[in-house]
Amino acid sequence: MAALASRAMAAGGLRVTEPGTGESLAVRTVLSAGGAREFLPRIEENFVTFVTFGPLGTVTLIMLGAPVR
Repeated sequence: MAALASRAMAAGGLRVTEPGTGESLAVRTVLSAGGAREFLPRIEENFVTFVTFGPLGTVTLIMLGAPVR
């Protein structure tokens, strides 16, 4: 659901302001080729860092690779 919302916001050209720096950033989506290339290589780091549950990164990678033969 969040990916679909980000796609709509990116298509609409929505920009947000980062509170710490005041920098204006464009909304990007992972539902594009460029977004997937940016997101997928760091998926384990994202889950381990932001969720703060170390084994979740490894489990996620295994689940993503399970259907691939």
